[in-house]
Amino acid sequence: MNKRRCKNCGCMFYPQKHIKNQRYCSKKECQNARSNRWRSLKLKYDKDYRDNLKAIQLKWKLLHPDYWVHYKRNIKNNKKSMVKIVIKRGVLVNLRKTKTVNCNCRLVLT
Repeated sequence: MNKRRCKNCGCMFYPQKHIKNQRYCSKKECQNARSNRWRSLKLKYDKDYRDNLKAIQLKWKLLHPDYWVHYKRNIKNNKKSMVKIVIKRGVLVNLRKTKTVNCNCRLVLT
């Protein structure tokens, strides 16, 4: 069996004998790239697939009408709890820019 070059990472691999035109190796990131490529081509060329996906998303949206309200509320609660954790550790964190600075000062939120 001849080795092939992976389309994603470029490494050489032995294709599995039961997969005729295998182009991706078995690494997780290469398999993710393969499935992402398949999904994007499917969305681009298959109208039925797109329509089914939209119908499923619409159905989920109708079954969960207040999802975003709960989601935003949980994010606010999580940020408040993160600030409490930050104060306990004595670390100053800018939540918007996600930079951390070690210091021995109080955290003041504006």
